[in-house]
Amino acid sequence: MTLSKPSIWTLLGVTVALFILLVARSDLSPKYVSTYAPILAVILMIVISLPIISRLRIPRDFGLVGAFGFVFVCSTLASGDPNKSLQAMGITALWLVAFLCGANIGGRYWNFFLWLLIIVGISETFIAVGETLFANEWIRAVVASDTSGLYFVRQNEISSLVPNRAQGTIGYPIPFSHFISISLITVLATGIIRKIGLRILIALILCLGLILSGTRTSILAVALAVIILLFLTHNSRKVIIKSVLFLAGIPITIITIWDYFSAEATSGDYSFIHRLGVIASLGRIVNSSFIQFFVGSGYNSHEALFERGTIPGLETFAVDNAFVSIVISSGLIGLAFFVLLLIRTMLRKDRLVIAIMILAIIYGFSYDFIYWHLLMFLTVVFMGRAFGQENDVPDGLQIPHLGKFSTSKKDESAIDGP
Repeated sequence: MTLSKPSIWTLLGVTVALFILLVARSDLSPKYVSTYAPILAVILMIVISLPIISRLRIPRDFGLVGAFGFVFVCSTLASGDPNKSLQAMGITALWLVAFLCGANIGGRYWNFFLWLLIIVGISETFIAVGETLFANEWIRAVVASDTSGLYFVRQNEISSLVPNRAQGTIGYPIPFSHFISISLITVLATGIIRKIGLRILIALILCLGLILSGTRTSILAVALAVIILLFLTHNSRKVIIKSVLFLAGIPITIITIWDYFSAEATSGDYSFIHRLGVIASLGRIVNSSFIQFFVGSGYNSHEALFERGTIPGLETFAVDNAFVSIVISSGLIGLAFFVLLLIRTMLRKDRLVIAIMILAIIYGFSYDFIYWHLLMFLTVVFMGRAFGQENDVPDGLQIPHLGKFSTSKKDESAIDGP
């Protein structure tokens, strides 16, 4: 292992940023970290990458991330709020650096990153056990509470045996379950855990974390991601499983989704009704200002829409939909860039990355992961990985005057199917 390899430095930068964003909404960190976490994470990633910054490879689709961020920043600048403009620039910089780092973590160093996600997922699950099943007041007050020192007990929507919904250090149950889902899919989709018994044990621990989160969205998201993984596995032993899924899985999935929405609609669940109202409000957003609908109103501009009644749910001020949130902040132009980026990422045919994108899409209809910086950070890192794999990006752009960055074959660690 030599310190001259870009993979080492980019992995270190991503690791530092991951832990900053992981506790940014927890009482473990100072209050100002929550507001300026993206800027702090970007600065540290850039500083850590300085020794090899001129050797970083830049995939062509880096420009697509830049275009998405450019629209977001310009819309925010037009609002005339300097504080929001600074935050928007910091968030955009986080996306760009995360994409670049993901594209430059190669070989076994990428496996180190995947192991890190699994270990953190297990740790968060143990915290969840303490805050829910054991109702440990110290964990609730110090680790799982938000930056104001508050901890809210929420009803678990999956199991009545669990007294409340877990949120870990991440600050809210749905983002918590999103993170655990990423860790679980990493276990199921990769071969970095060679022993089948250990893989099953870790998967069960992470499944416990999902149950403790109490979010029904997690069941739907993981189920669809696993089905996609099975269909993308090029293994003759999976032919029977694929056939069964094709014959039985599709109707079962349709029935499950139908039952999910029917139960939500008839239960008087406020959060479900609110999310439907947010989607329905798109028409009112168009009528209020077509120009803003097209180019967006900038970062955190949704509050004005709530106050005017354009979006229902004045009590929460939560959009709870990543795609509607993009339309509000960056308009249809920003949404087009993001959807194009998602499509191009999935076309790279990396099945782990595809599964992570499926999670992002499903969770995107339950909460605004775009501006929940930890989860958007991880999503963009995986996007960068899809475009940065050496054998997948022969046409990647490179910074002038420097040699090519490559990972030797002996450093590659095969990632097998489940």
